[in-house]
Amino acid sequence: MRSIFSAVILCFLCFLVSGQYHLPEPENVDKYYDCWTYVNCVLGEPGFRKFEDCVSVLPKEEFEASVKYVNDNFFKYQTKTVPQMFEEYCTYKGDKRKEVFTKTWGGGLYFRKHICNMPDKQDECARLYQSFGCIFHYLDQLNEQNKCTIS
Repeated sequence: MRSIFSAVILCFLCFLVSGQYHLPEPENVDKYYDCWTYVNCVLGEPGFRKFEDCVSVLPKEEFEASVKYVNDNFFKYQTKTVPQMFEEYCTYKGDKRKEVFTKTWGGGLYFRKHICNMPDKQDECARLYQSFGCIFHYLDQLNEQNKCTIS
């Protein structure tokens, strides 16, 4: 009974979030490049803390599965931990960094779609939607505040 109630609550939260924020399609993430690069390569620690807050809704194994999916199918980072991956991202410049960004975020959104297409994974789907929604909403806020300047 408790698991049914939990599923209903998660679906309700997903419905509320989906009414307020629409995730970009994987092929449409490019508009977030400047803000994501600003957060990771200019802002640093405060941006990383916000990212951690957004992904904190995911159990560790779900978060690790999403990172593994991106690494296995879209872009293979040389580093192992997420903070190291962010540092590695910042070492890339120009077109290479844009390619890494597009593959990373496009891959993450494809992972969400993959999970959401599985009937037995709807709780995880709702958590992924909430996590991605939080991140993209934060990037939109920074963009609206004209804070996404990278050099």
